[in-house]
Amino acid sequence: MYLNQLNLTEKNAFMSLSIHAANADGVVDDSETLLFQNFCKEMEIPFLDPKNCADLDQVIKIFAASEPRIKKIVMFELLGLLYTDGEFAPPEQEFARKVAEGIGVSESVMKQLSEMVERYYGLLMEISVIID
Repeated sequence: MYLNQLNLTEKNAFMSLSIHAANADGVVDDSETLLFQNFCKEMEIPFLDPKNCADLDQVIKIFAASEPRIKKIVMFELLGLLYTDGEFAPPEQEFARKVAEGIGVSESVMKQLSEMVERYYGLLMEISVIID
């Protein structure tokens, strides 16, 4: 949704972050893979082979140096990815906390972003029920 606002270095770092996030619970499902493809389309970058993703510590350093607005976008989009399978498992929660702490996003902002993502997915479910 907001990923087109990242610069090229941040876009590539976000794809690596997404791959690490999808692996946080040990299961990469089809909805997450589809989301990777959509991220790449939105950012207008080639699909990143998961074998070529950057080290998580490198990614965190890149975003730690980003503007506060970019950090919030990254965490919002990351939470969206983590919620996409309908579950925000404890390993995913810990992963999000680690990234937020590493890049400098406060717990209060994380709480707000998390609540927004939950409401967003809840609305999507309601829309699906009405449409189907």
